[in-house]
Amino acid sequence: MRRLRSIFLLLSVGWLAHAQIVSTNQSENLLHSLFNRLYTAKNDIHRQVINDSICKEFTQTFSQSASFDYPFDSLQYVGKVYSTDHALRIYSWNYITQSGNYHFECFIQRKQDDAVFRLKQPMSVYLPQEQGKVLPDNWYGALYYSVIPYKYHKKTEYLLLGWSRYSESRNFKMIDVLSFENNQISLGEPIFHVNESILSRVVIPYTSRYALTLQYDEKDKMIIFNHLHISSVDGKSIAIPDENFSAYLVTKAGLKFKEELLLKDKHISHIRSHYKAPDSVE
Repeated sequence: MRRLRSIFLLLSVGWLAHAQIVSTNQSENLLHSLFNRLYTAKNDIHRQVINDSICKEFTQTFSQSASFDYPFDSLQYVGKVYSTDHALRIYSWNYITQSGNYHFECFIQRKQDDAVFRLKQPMSVYLPQEQGKVLPDNWYGALYYSVIPYKYHKKTEYLLLGWSRYSESRNFKMIDVLSFENNQISLGEPIFHVNESILSRVVIPYTSRYALTLQYDEKDKMIIFNHLHISSVDGKSIAIPDENFSAYLVTKAGLKFKEELLLKDKHISHIRSHYKAPDSVE
């Protein structure tokens, strides 16, 4: 009798998993169609209505636990990135309004309890301050492309690397910190040590005429980015990435800023060849 119950239970679990995959596949087909409509919409009213439908469909889809590992391969307009410990999955996308502004969306899935969190951009993209928290209802807007777990004070936080555009001529990249507390999320944590200052996030504005690398180096435990120099173009001062590199060294006591990485250092001799790629998300 017990054996029959075990077999029945296994069959039930298998059927449920199969049903969830079928349901998620149907959702993917609908989302694919909605995204095609979003990027061919004629005006902002239509874009907002379609984007709202996308967010609603994602919310329903994420209620299925099978969605965490589902590839969503046909959703080419959506960034889908796992944290390196496979505990989180972050989805982000954007679209351009009639005025040329960027609107971003972001959902965060947590595997351990199937929890889903949304970051909302209530206004135009803004350049966040490097001090203080950013709450999920007042998000600056970005595409995240790397999620790195970081143990700090016996708690796991997540370093987020992302890209955004807040004007026609200026982009910015950021290193932010995703924290969980009482089933709520926030961005920003005072762990970045820069000379005598402690920052909650790192924001790197630069001219959109150039690409800027911002990547995590797993081998040397550092976040590497192009050094910036200020130049005058058409009478305006702009930040231009050059071929030298700065970094934040990831330590147990926080992330320590290093102004310049010397290529003669045997531990980082691979940097120039490895990090000469263009922007990750532009």
